Amino acid sequence: TGPNNTFFYLQDDTAAIGVFVSGKPGSEVPPAGARVRLVGPLGHFNGLLQFNLSAANSAHVVEVLSTGNPLPATFPLDYAWPT
Repeated sequence: TGPNNTFFYLQDDTAAIGVFVSGKPGSEVPPAGARVRLVGPLGHFNGLLQFNLSAANSAHVVEVLSTGNPLPATFPLDYAWPT
């Protein structure tokens, strides 16, 4: 994304979505296990849905509400092709 932008994923027990923030360095990524409030427009990149935020727009918000929350459970993915 470059040194002046941030990209990270938000995930819950059902799905994940990308968050792109233009004009904000990558050190601003919320830590794993953070509960986050996000306000901003949906957009897409290469056909994938993501939030498209701008650090210059005060209406776009990424706010960490709490940290240390449990992460969603992992599960194995089977990528075997049917024979």
